[in-house]
Order: sequence, then structure tokens, then C-alpha cells
Amino acid sequence: MTFHGPKMWLWRWRRNPLKRRADMVEAWVVLGTWVLGVLAGLLAGWTAARGAEQAMALEPLARTPTVAWVTERVPGSSAGTGGAPGTALRVWGKVRWTTPDGTARTGWARVWPGSAVGTPVT
Repeated sequence: MTFHGPKMWLWRWRRNPLKRRADMVEAWVVLGTWVLGVLAGLLAGWTAARGAEQAMALEPLARTPTVAWVTERVPGSSAGTGGAPGTALRVWGKVRWTTPDGTARTGWARVWPGSAVGTPVT
């Protein structure tokens, strides 16, 4: 049997002579579950956002400017590198640097086009 009629909002709390005590308990349990679910979701989102903000705030503190030296000739022309910083296009070049604990590292960094081997880069 199907019910054809207007949908009854808050039907669990309306007056009905056939309503049992178990029906009322069920209604409050469902309401409480929904409220706790929404609050738990908000708390989880807030906690995740706070953790991400703290991690992003600490990230720049973990970085220290280091001088690296170009290990391979960088292709391109060095013309145009005399302008203001950031006005000329930089390219990726292979560099070598030493960490504060003395370990030698190699990797890639942005360098001026046409940089020769041994050119320092911060």
C-alpha cells in the first residue's frame, strides 16, 4: 500500500493517539544523530583547516636561503640579465650545494640563461 498525499514534515512529533513511547524515543534518537553528525563534520573541518594553516605558517620558517653553484652550462643567452630582479626569464639548471650539516646535494634550480659552470645562485 502506498501513501498518496501531501508530505508531512515533522511527522514524528505531531499528535497521534496511536503514537507509542518507542516512536517518540526513535524520533529523538534520529534528531540527536543528525545534530551530532553535523557537529562532528564541522569540528573535523575546523580541525583540518587549523592544522593546514599551522603547517603552511611553519613552512617558510623551515626554508633557509642557500648558495648553490651551477654544475653544467645553462643554455641560452645571458643578455637581458642585467635588469631588475624578476624581469628576465630564468631557466632550470643543474646546481650543487652543501646543507648546514655538511652533506653535498645536487638538484635543479632556477638560474639565469647562459650561466657558466661555477656561477653562484641563491
